[in-house]
Amino acid sequence: MRPPLWDVVQLSDLRACSLVRRLRDVLLVAAAVVLVVLVGESGVLPGWIPVEQAVVLLTLVSGAAALAIAVLWSLVARLTDDGRPAWAAAALALYGLIAVPATTLGSTIDAGRVMTGALRLSAHVAVALMLLVCALPVAREPRVRVIGLFWSGAAVSLCLAGLAAASPAHAFAVTTSAPVRWAVVAVWMLAGMLIAYQALPMGLSTMFRAGLGVMVLASAHGFRIATEPAQPLTPPALTFSGLRLLALAIVVLTAVQITRRALHDLGETQREHEEQLLEAEVGLARLAERDHELRNGIAGLAGATGLLRGSLDTEEERALRASVAAELARLDALLDRRGAVAAGSGCEVGAVVRDAVTLSRCSGMDVSCAVEPDLRAATPSDSLTQVLVNVLANCNRHASGSRVLVRAWHDGARITVTVADTGPGVPRGTERSVFDRGTRGPDSGGRGLGLHICREVLAAHGGDIRLHPGAPGCTVRITVPAATAVRPSGSDALADAAIGG
Repeated sequence: MRPPLWDVVQLSDLRACSLVRRLRDVLLVAAAVVLVVLVGESGVLPGWIPVEQAVVLLTLVSGAAALAIAVLWSLVARLTDDGRPAWAAAALALYGLIAVPATTLGSTIDAGRVMTGALRLSAHVAVALMLLVCALPVAREPRVRVIGLFWSGAAVSLCLAGLAAASPAHAFAVTTSAPVRWAVVAVWMLAGMLIAYQALPMGLSTMFRAGLGVMVLASAHGFRIATEPAQPLTPPALTFSGLRLLALAIVVLTAVQITRRALHDLGETQREHEEQLLEAEVGLARLAERDHELRNGIAGLAGATGLLRGSLDTEEERALRASVAAELARLDALLDRRGAVAAGSGCEVGAVVRDAVTLSRCSGMDVSCAVEPDLRAATPSDSLTQVLVNVLANCNRHASGSRVLVRAWHDGARITVTVADTGPGVPRGTERSVFDRGTRGPDSGGRGLGLHICREVLAAHGGDIRLHPGAPGCTVRITVPAATAVRPSGSDALADAAIGG
């Protein structure tokens, strides 16, 4: 949801708009107005620059400034949940494209003076009304469109100019009427005062300065009415042009500041959305991983269930039931998103390997194991089980029918577990890429998650997993931190502890 305009404006103020700062802004604007009037009314500037060229230059810059303000406020209107910037943008666009040229044309040419006067007055009235609406709470509706407002004001101004051509006498009387022109200035002044007044209690220094800018613009037009000479290109016209440019410069600065803040807030909102999307993506990935684990576990339990229904001797039945119980506990912990064993409690590696091998045999695999006695890893049992189940499931899927041997022994301060098969293996050069998420063979029916999950689970507990292609087959080497003192390698113990044939 887009922020309201006043929230954006308030965030753009680095400090509260205190009474001292407000007074400072008023004094600075007043000093700038006095300076422009003194320079315009003095005879110094005309000696440096021809008055005609100075007026034309200031007029061009004023028109460009008005259009720049319109663009900025239009952008703010799209970035905030408020329609008032749209009214301001339409007003300044109408002022820059119609009012400013009409004012200059009305002062410099005689032909069509009535039409240009009507066009200028109607544009001024439209601008004044739009600014007044902008200052009212009724304009907060965010569905307002800048283009629609601009074309509506332009169409009304052009229609009135056409009517003036049909009745030039009446139109000339209206366009040159001082009360009418002063009424337009009064509306402009009221709009500026309302904008500044609304900013006072909320401490919005940027909008307070914008209101001051509108009041200076009204004062410029009032100065023009009061001092308009018989010959327009004289110092009073230069003063008016200077005051108009000063007013627009003030509004430009405030519009730039608010637009920058609105864009910054948009960037922050976008970053928040990206973070939310990333969290959602991670959540979906975890769900996919959990689904993958559940499928592997259910597959093993399905085979074990079939065997439990048959006739087994007592020793085999007890081992199978223990393996099923351990796997059910692991799957239950996975569903509850909690570890079955505390992170630092460790596990007895022999029991984990034997349970995983027993369940794999239930699915028809030719698997045996050789485990050194008294192996205890610092890795939780559910994590090590998860890795072995995934690796054995890969062997069953990609090396179906091959002989699989699981070995485990002390290797310095770590414990090494290898799973070797005699299947087709993997192409050389892909030893690392097979652990990336989504990597799978062309004939694989999986989703490329198994080995990736293994790497992530082991890395979380200081372990590692690597793949070594053979000729034929391949060997998966798993290393985890040992929880007991360092022991020398025991090849004899491995031979004695071999299970199965």
